[in-house]
Amino acid sequence: MIAEGEIADAKRRRRKTAKVFGIIVAVVIGLGLVMLPRVLTPPPEGPFQQSLNVAGLLAPAQEEGWRFARLEGRPGVLLIEFPSLQAQGAALNRIATLVEKAGAPRDRVLTDLEMTEFMRDTGAAAATFYYGHDYRMADMARFYTLADAGGVELSAAELRVRDGLTLEGVLAQDGDVWTAADEATALVTYARAQADDPATPHVDETLDAAVRETILRHELSHGVYFTDPEYQAHAQSFWNEKLTEEERQLWRAFLARRDYDSANEEMMLNETQAFLMHTPDPRVFSAAALGVTEEQLGSMRARFRDGAPAAVVAER
Repeated sequence: MIAEGEIADAKRRRRKTAKVFGIIVAVVIGLGLVMLPRVLTPPPEGPFQQSLNVAGLLAPAQEEGWRFARLEGRPGVLLIEFPSLQAQGAALNRIATLVEKAGAPRDRVLTDLEMTEFMRDTGAAAATFYYGHDYRMADMARFYTLADAGGVELSAAELRVRDGLTLEGVLAQDGDVWTAADEATALVTYARAQADDPATPHVDETLDAAVRETILRHELSHGVYFTDPEYQAHAQSFWNEKLTEEERQLWRAFLARRDYDSANEEMMLNETQAFLMHTPDPRVFSAAALGVTEEQLGSMRARFRDGAPAAVVAER
């Protein structure tokens, strides 16, 4: 027989159990409401959402600052259009020094003071260090890794590039190392048209419409080289098999005069395809600049076209 007191105790225990269970349910539901948006809300979109062809890339930008895009038909080619050559230089001159410039170290990132000294010693100017830039995403990752390892404080512009690539998901940090999410991804940059700066009489920063288009097409060809294995293989075959050693030496000398690292053989062949086939303005590249006749230059171009893949940089 169950005594009345035992029944009362049992009722109290049931009420207590129900109360505890109710608290647990409330906590679980509360956590669910907190976690649900994280599960169902897609990650934020990166800045390179716009897809543009060459005509679109050359059209006036709707915004005043940086413009981000991907090359239409080639999503692995990411682009940044800068409002000026000066802005472009602030964001990318230091990585250019690491990857391409002759006479610069390849195993570390220069500090601000070292960059100033390097530019002074080479006679370079920030705005015209390069009129356009192009890098494999792996090069971008290596730059940021070396900068962190060396304790180099990056500029706001350099960090904005890094943050944009990270938000896009093409660049990621794993501990002390930055990595490229996809090896077949490249960054290409160019600037808007601008007049010469009268405050710098020793440098001509003029960037008219024709030169700007030439620079864009030149840089886009690098983007294609970095992301299209078939085009890359063709350019390599052209350099190694269709040019004579004398012709290769002409190209090495031409590029060395423009401060490219002539010891980097892949850079030599990559720049050769870009200047030879995708740099139409004679003010930027010509037979005379290379040191050959028009007929010799035409012969090289014909050899490059022979067996070239159907892939093109972009449609007008």
